[in-house]
Amino acid sequence: GDILTIADPTYRGEAYFLDGNGEILVHSYTPNGMEVEINVSDSASIQFNTNYLLGWSANSSKVKLSNQNGLLTLKVFEMNELVVLKYRPPYIILLLFVYALSWISLIGYVGWNYHKKIAK
Repeated sequence: GDILTIADPTYRGEAYFLDGNGEILVHSYTPNGMEVEINVSDSASIQFNTNYLLGWSANSSKVKLSNQNGLLTLKVFEMNELVVLKYRPPYIILLLFVYALSWISLIGYVGWNYHKKIAK
């Protein structure tokens, strides 16, 4: 679709209500995390202008994360609190393991070749 700018009257901001009423105050907004103060008196759906990917999590049990039209959407229930959203790729632990194993293998190979040359 089209890219909307702040000057465009259809631009809704970085966070907006799909349904329900209340207040959303974005304290920080980065590609891998957000701090958002949410104040709602009933249930509401809040959508963020960021892609939904597996790996998003919230620090509150009153928040349910979902994918709606490719964007991160929160279903929230009566709350007045600061919600911390974090993104961590689900495969990051596997990547770190492979990275560490690669270094260990390289060090072992270099050490083995070094001792092999000394033994001659």
